[in-house]
Amino acid sequence: MRQRHEYKSPYAAAVWSMVLPGFGQIYNKDYIIGFALLGFEFLVNLYSNLNLALVYSFTGDFARAHNVIDYRWGMFYPSLYAFPSGKRLTEPKLTMIDF
Repeated sequence: MRQRHEYKSPYAAAVWSMVLPGFGQIYNKDYIIGFALLGFEFLVNLYSNLNLALVYSFTGDFARAHNVIDYRWGMFYPSLYAFPSGKRLTEPKLTMIDF
């Protein structure tokens, strides 16, 4: 049997992870971690009221945006974006495909 190594770019995975945490892991076929990160991002976004705060800030109502956002949940965002991007840059992965 011939085996071919499919190259997965760590930079492409990092870019996908910056778009939405978990996409880089799904790109590299780490489905469990990828979907866990997607679910965690959804929860953080929901409980921090980030989208509502963004709507208020884009319309110029900064005081209302400040009052609606929950900073305790919002502080999870830096780690949500740093973990997957850093993990994919430091651990390039080869996937084996059998013919």
